[in-house]
Amino acid sequence: ELRSIERSNQKALLARGELSEEAAAAHERARKAHERVLTAARAMGEPLGVPLPSLSAGGDEEEEKKESVVVSLSTSANADDGESGGGLYADAEERAFYEQLPDLRAVLPAVLFSEEGDADTSGLEEAMRRLPSCSSRREVDDLASELTMRGLRSARRPLVRALLSPPASAADAPRCYARLAAVLSGAFKHVGSEVGSLVAAEFEQLAERPEQDLPARLRNAAYVGELVRFGLVSPPSVFGMFKACAGAFSAAQLGVVVALLEACG
Repeated sequence: ELRSIERSNQKALLARGELSEEAAAAHERARKAHERVLTAARAMGEPLGVPLPSLSAGGDEEEEKKESVVVSLSTSANADDGESGGGLYADAEERAFYEQLPDLRAVLPAVLFSEEGDADTSGLEEAMRRLPSCSSRREVDDLASELTMRGLRSARRPLVRALLSPPASAADAPRCYARLAAVLSGAFKHVGSEVGSLVAAEFEQLAERPEQDLPARLRNAAYVGELVRFGLVSPPSVFGMFKACAGAFSAAQLGVVVALLEACG
């Protein structure tokens, strides 16, 4: 019963982004009942010297395979999208932009990733000023390397703030900002997680005033979609964003949903 409830809850999370109070309460009751059964079984087995038998999922495994729901941006079914001209990516170059990220730790000195040492503050500021003008994979990757070499390890907060607001005047800015966050996240884990959580939180804040500042909402939705592509915002969380838009559906909300879907691919 507990496994059945967990599967149902997982599907609800993927579909709606949250659990109802009733579902959460049912899971808690089933979990406590399961724990009581295990405790009783152990108490009976110990005096007899009989170990607790392994609780096999049995037929549940096959059922889980049938009912499993996978939220993914790329599967083996579209592994050749870049060459076939269809699916998630328009061509091989676009696929490379999203999937081929350099490993900074493998190509730069290890000392650059330690917590010790001072940052080249003026050099970092100068490098970050180039961020809005980045428009290609090479420019983004070169900037990531330069930021690391100038001591990003001890001055990451200003960069996170800079990554929250891609300029509206540059069409490529959202995807370039997202790639930079993803590349740096490979070496400095919290960069990507902070950018993703803060941009997603901004989406929710803007959704509370749906008819105000629509251009800002569209820019934010496009950026969220790019972060989803790089794995910095989880695909299931997007369902919660759709729900926020559906609460007071309007032409403006529809525009936000379309922008988010287009950016997610």
